[in-house]
Amino acid sequence: MTQLKYKPSIYNNIYRKNDKNYLYHSFSGHLCIITDEYREALGRNDFSVFDEDTRKTFIRKGILVNETLDEFGSFYAHSLNSQFTADPSAVFIMISTTGGCNYHCPYYLQGKHDEERDVEDRTIRYLTEYIRSLQKTLKKVHITWFGGEPLAKDGCIEKISKAMISLCEENRIEYAASIITDGSLLFPSINKLHELHIRSVQVTFDGNEEVSCARKGCTEIQHRLAECAVIIYAKAGIDISVRFNVDESNIDSCIEEAIILCSETIRTGAASFRCYPALIGNGGKEIIPDWGLNAKLKFIHALAENGFISIVKHLLPKARFTSCGALCDANIYIDEKGNFFRCEHHVGCKEKECGNVFTGKTYSSFYNSFHDLTIPEKCRKCSLYPVCRQGCFDDRFQNGASMNCENFHTYIENIISLMDT
Repeated sequence: MTQLKYKPSIYNNIYRKNDKNYLYHSFSGHLCIITDEYREALGRNDFSVFDEDTRKTFIRKGILVNETLDEFGSFYAHSLNSQFTADPSAVFIMISTTGGCNYHCPYYLQGKHDEERDVEDRTIRYLTEYIRSLQKTLKKVHITWFGGEPLAKDGCIEKISKAMISLCEENRIEYAASIITDGSLLFPSINKLHELHIRSVQVTFDGNEEVSCARKGCTEIQHRLAECAVIIYAKAGIDISVRFNVDESNIDSCIEEAIILCSETIRTGAASFRCYPALIGNGGKEIIPDWGLNAKLKFIHALAENGFISIVKHLLPKARFTSCGALCDANIYIDEKGNFFRCEHHVGCKEKECGNVFTGKTYSSFYNSFHDLTIPEKCRKCSLYPVCRQGCFDDRFQNGASMNCENFHTYIENIISLMDT
């Protein structure tokens, strides 16, 4: 039998920090500390210094790969498969229940706070029929509720959920849901979440009470209700993530609020709590601008200094075959009138509609053009490509945005160095 020969993976990243060598494989996610001898051995393709257990681990974790393997080619093939899979066994549906909102956020995607676009009864009926039409191939249905404020449309989520749950149980299809909300209207009963199969909740904040109220037009009571919901749900074991909408003016306030929420959840044993900074207000031209890098670094270092290393660890991105689920044919966004869209950024834009629940999906020229097919040469060779994926595809596709590679590398390096503190 011919013995396989190996080479170091192109997705190996070695960072020298704190007098240690951190070896991070961006595809498998494996992270370990290696000796100077091992670092040098990987650099010169000499694996004779590895003991048998280390060699087997490195092969299993992808640090050493078959010398004939085209790693990027293999990754790209999986990416195409993810984007173009026909008759999927799983569908992921994002439903906007209303265009209305109880806040007035300046960055609200649809920008129509005063136009009450509520989901229509016939949309609910036809949505159920649309799922029924796919049931022969389906094994899993996942719905994400968003808006506007999805809970502002009283009873809508409950009505659709019960219809979906009944349909899925009847056909032995796995069903789960999640919700993106401002938190102030969250179900008062944890049992209600379980009843509606809502497994995870994302709550958005703009900072502490003073800043959030000023920016979002909410009241102090609404802000405190959102805080209470996050803390109570996290302690009950619900998967809770808090997204901090960060621009150049509010990072300090977001850090202050993050420390409050971490103190009330992580320190009391609520392991299901996560929080992260999301950059807004950069015009979609640069994925991680310099101010954004500084804000992200300030955020993670503040968490580490306050002892919340578990949160920092979860900020290390996971490898994914597509930069966003919106690129996959199995994903669809549905507005209040039942219209289909490729991306949440498109909801409300008539020219970007891609069919509806009444007549089915339309493979328009816009729909077919919304695929991530052209990969720059620098990305094909990049050691962090599996976790970077060039950032938001819609920003690149619509706005010509580019990833600031140096800033992304710096961010990853800082997360890794903090994980060992």
